[in-house]
Amino acid sequence: MNFDSIIFVISAVVAVFGATMMIFQRNPVASVLYMIVSLVAQAVLYLQLNALFMGAVLIIVYSGAIMVLFLFIIMLLNLRGRETDDGHREPVSRVTKYLISILLILEMVFVIRNGFISSGSGGGITSITPNGFGSVEAVA
Repeated sequence: MNFDSIIFVISAVVAVFGATMMIFQRNPVASVLYMIVSLVAQAVLYLQLNALFMGAVLIIVYSGAIMVLFLFIIMLLNLRGRETDDGHREPVSRVTKYLISILLILEMVFVIRNGFISSGSGGGITSITPNGFGSVEAVA
């Protein structure tokens, strides 16, 4: 594995970890913070594809503006996670959360195994992107 493949795998693991932890959190503020972690990891993946504009937009617009707005709304509405179990059912059960997490982890293992180990080329993702991918001109 070359350096780009290692960065890709680490970014993918962090993105899936952030998304999984976002689902499992009962505290909405912690959930938003884990979503920011996942978005930053996705921005690193865009940067690996030489889509500098898309990576910058993801960090500046989504992580910097929209998630901060979510945090302010959560704090203003005084939303808190349930501290005690009062007998009400959650909209998404704990079993569903675990099932989705296991499926995401299996999908990540499948992509890593088929994309990097069996190909032998060491991550041909950047070689298949066209010139100018993610640039301002291409996005416009």
